[in-house]
Amino acid sequence: MPEEEYEDGLGEDVEFGIAIDPKGKVLLLVRTDFELGTMEYRAGGEWVEITPEDDVPILDEHPLTRVDEGAVALWDETSGEATEEDYKEQILDK
Repeated sequence: MPEEEYEDGLGEDVEFGIAIDPKGKVLLLVRTDFELGTMEYRAGGEWVEITPEDDVPILDEHPLTRVDEGAVALWDETSGEATEEDYKEQILDK
């Protein structure tokens, strides 16, 4: 699927973030929709909603680093085995 199709129609109220461990491994990619009040993580090429009942320790233990939507394609290509260095072109917070 081409990258532009991943986030087609998303507005400015959507933000992407990655959780990075102290060794630089990217552990999780999340998408937050502030308009809808939802947060989802990327798994197996799909977005999975995080509900209030879900326990996601990675989110509690690691701050999110904002990234652009190009991080979605990178995440899918690397199957979650990338490092912070791999995302340097997508990181918005540095």
